[in-house]
Amino acid sequence: MYRLPVVLGLLLAAPAIFAQSADAPNVKANDAWTFRVTTEKGQQFERHDVDSKVERVSRDAILVDVSPTGSTTPPVAEMFGSDWSRAPENAGKAVVVENPFQFPLIEGKSWDVSYTVANPNPMYSTETWTSHYVVVGWEDIEVPAGKFRALKVEAEGTWGGMTTGASASSNRSVGTAGSGATTSTTVAEPPHQTSGRMYRAFWYVPSVKRAVKSVIEEYSSKGVRSYRQTTELESMKLAV
Repeated sequence: MYRLPVVLGLLLAAPAIFAQSADAPNVKANDAWTFRVTTEKGQQFERHDVDSKVERVSRDAILVDVSPTGSTTPPVAEMFGSDWSRAPENAGKAVVVENPFQFPLIEGKSWDVSYTVANPNPMYSTETWTSHYVVVGWEDIEVPAGKFRALKVEAEGTWGGMTTGASASSNRSVGTAGSGATTSTTVAEPPHQTSGRMYRAFWYVPSVKRAVKSVIEEYSSKGVRSYRQTTELESMKLAV
């Protein structure tokens, strides 16, 4: 169409806190997490680690410095809502594109996210995404950082877009055998509407203050998965 020092006392929480709901996290400056990110796109496979550290917290926003683990370049500052939602600007307006949690999280709770953006990338002039989120319930999960009791949130929906019209080039040999001469033909593809489906899953752990695992999947109109990204917690260090 974008982890092992672990404080055991934070990971092994009493069962009572998992009784029914999860409240909004008390995120603090210098809270830090390292995640393993695995991306599958067609036949391509990539895995890398990402460090994220809270720079500051305001009433409505969390500013997080994000960088590849071990990078010597300055981190990228990313703005999140106080509920870990994302609302980048498009055409001069803030557009909510991801809202994985609506606190308090209660089993069975649901909400919808729908948005349209203009010129999201060179391939599309517009894109529209519609998703339905549901708090599925508590379950045990294991990630590189350890075992957790997490509240799972799932989202399913559709995406659609108008292409900008792509050009494809093909080459063929011409002339005498072995001459090496080629000719190139460019075929323009007219703009057209395309669509597919999407899936999201998040495993939220109150003591970690965010999801310890997330899965993002996108499918073509033929039901073939074209993209999958899995993010898993490797380590964390929370501010006192």
